[in-house]
Amino acid sequence: MKQMLLIFSALLILTTTAHAGLMDGPGNPYLSNGDFVVGGKLALIGVWGANAGFVLGGEYGFKEGFLSIPNFPTSLGLGGSIGYSGYTQSFVTIGDYSYTNFLILITGYYHVHLLKNVPIDTYAMLNIGVNIASSSYEGNLPNAPKSSNPHGGLTFGSGIGARYYFTNKLSAVGELGFGMGVIRLGLDFRI
Repeated sequence: MKQMLLIFSALLILTTTAHAGLMDGPGNPYLSNGDFVVGGKLALIGVWGANAGFVLGGEYGFKEGFLSIPNFPTSLGLGGSIGYSGYTQSFVTIGDYSYTNFLILITGYYHVHLLKNVPIDTYAMLNIGVNIASSSYEGNLPNAPKSSNPHGGLTFGSGIGARYYFTNKLSAVGELGFGMGVIRLGLDFRI
């Protein structure tokens, strides 16, 4: 509870000072106000028990110059994503247990254009959402339930990422952190 209060207080102070114009930054960030980016990613390592998962998401740029770092353009983005992973464990004498995870996440992005002369958009992110998990059984145990009610719960994530723009619209994206997988690789499109 104390951590949540501290985070809320810090965000309130930062939002107030940014709104007052005290933290406006120089230049243009790679993600500008009104930009909308959508894409898909392959999630790898630590995907809720599975070897891989898939993530579809989007981000909207809405504030330039937030928490500026001298000589580095910055911006904020807000996005959402959905993710899926599933896997099956087989036991010769018992049967098969299948598990699925469906994630719905809201993500805040903080972009810092670290490499000004290179078309790379670098960012940090925090997300919160829900994991809707389920399991099913197929086998010979007489009293085993065939499926479970959806379960799961609140989930949090954080990480860093970068988009390398091949063109003004198309970029390769890589992310490292916690959430749907430890590593996420894919393509994003700026609309």
